Amino acid sequence: MKYAGILALPFLLSPLAQAGVAEKYNGQVGAAYSAADMGDDMTSETATVSARWYPKGVTLNSRLPAFEIDQLNGASYLSLQHDSETTEQDALDLDGSTQTLSGRWVLLNRKLFLGASAGSMSADGDSVSGSAEADGNSLELSLGVRTGQLITTLSRVSSTSESEAYLGDATPTLHLADYTYDLYAIADVDSSITSLGFSWVDRTPDNSVYLIEANFHQLSLDTSLSNELYEVYTNPETGEKDAPELYSREELLQSEQTYLGADLAVTYFVQRNLGVTAGWMRMPGQSPKVFAEATVLFADRYELTPAVAVGEDTHRMLLGGKVRF
Repeated sequence: MKYAGILALPFLLSPLAQAGVAEKYNGQVGAAYSAADMGDDMTSETATVSARWYPKGVTLNSRLPAFEIDQLNGASYLSLQHDSETTEQDALDLDGSTQTLSGRWVLLNRKLFLGASAGSMSADGDSVSGSAEADGNSLELSLGVRTGQLITTLSRVSSTSESEAYLGDATPTLHLADYTYDLYAIADVDSSITSLGFSWVDRTPDNSVYLIEANFHQLSLDTSLSNELYEVYTNPETGEKDAPELYSREELLQSEQTYLGADLAVTYFVQRNLGVTAGWMRMPGQSPKVFAEATVLFADRYELTPAVAVGEDTHRMLLGGKVRF
């Protein structure tokens, strides 16, 4: 577990929190580690560090689960998250990172939720034919409305990414020896995900709180694949190389596709400081998975969450921790 030590971060930062159990919280810091087998001999490890600030603070309601301060109490927040991921498949070794800034503004006595999120990613690595690079950006806007025990949320995520992989030397025969040629595979992807979600909060006859969440997704994907050949001139006298210039470009694929997906989860709060979740999901363009997680809160301040998701040929395990201050 390459990133297992990251889980100690929330507890090392615990002096930021005042001693004892407070009624009001101003923020939280967290860390998580996950490992996944995604099939086709592809594996990944991800380390996550996050911080969240509640501008007005959050006061816990003793009748509600202690850690569900966002979903049930409707808190405004500003959040920053960093993900580091390593992906391996056969001869491909890719290291990437993602930075995400997000926030939510709660209005009209917790009846209206406005959310936004902006992220950027970059990755680089080595493949059997050379190097590979990728970068991209994403933007999410969301709107939520609470009516009684039901919260309805509409969100849209738009993202763009570009990746290139070096395919090796491709030197045509009828050119001078002073020129070399490098071939790259280029992929441009524009995507948008529109989601409609419903969250229902209620109580069982024995006064235990439960939460039912259902989300429906539509993914629109616009993909362009091409090969680009770059020409590099080398001065025979000095040995200096000029900057690469595009020599030719070949369009391989231009496609527009739409995928549908959905997920359903039920969370039951066994105790005020213990919640268990089980559900099913089929994200757009992916195979179905079932998942389960548990969240335990110690002293209303330290949170620990193990989780697992299992599909036909894939599985992912996660362990995360948070501390409030």
